[in-house]
Amino acid sequence: MRDQARIVIMKGKLMTHLDNILPPGFIDYLEGITIVRPYEKGRTILSPGNLGNKAWLIRKGAAKMFNYDSRGKQHISYLFSEGEIMLCINSFFAGQAADAYIVLLEDCELMAVTKDQLVNGYPDREPIGDLQKSILLEYIRKMELKVELLTLPAKERYQMFRNLYKRAGLLVNDLSSYLHLDRSYLSVIMNNA
Repeated sequence: MRDQARIVIMKGKLMTHLDNILPPGFIDYLEGITIVRPYEKGRTILSPGNLGNKAWLIRKGAAKMFNYDSRGKQHISYLFSEGEIMLCINSFFAGQAADAYIVLLEDCELMAVTKDQLVNGYPDREPIGDLQKSILLEYIRKMELKVELLTLPAKERYQMFRNLYKRAGLLVNDLSSYLHLDRSYLSVIMNNA
């Protein structure tokens, strides 16, 4: 049973990496303190101004992290899919109010762990530090990937996105926000792809 749960939990690249660096006892601890809960598409998991003291592992589904500019235009900074951990870094690690929204793009199954459960519940601090470091490195990797996408011409940007995110069922509005492309121009690109 535990091995089946681990296969589901450790599905994403980050989680596969974590399974290699974290001791089995820590994985058992995380499995013991978390509960998988279903959430409906469109649910707001975190809003600016709230304390984001939870990290969510997506067992099924997808989500986006975004904020609005002064004109009310949405800017997606991160996309999350199955096997990935989503959290607001400054809120979770530094205890600051969240500066972004996290909203579900699909019906999801999420496992949540609070910072207190993570930091104070396990007796050995080393795996906790390894986990925190891995989460931060994964966020940096995702941001670098987005920067790389944004340096490409529009058609190549869209094609590379499709190759990287085969499963992403984003609306055109979300996709244009993430890729920083005009919605109507993106529609033309998509129709000609």
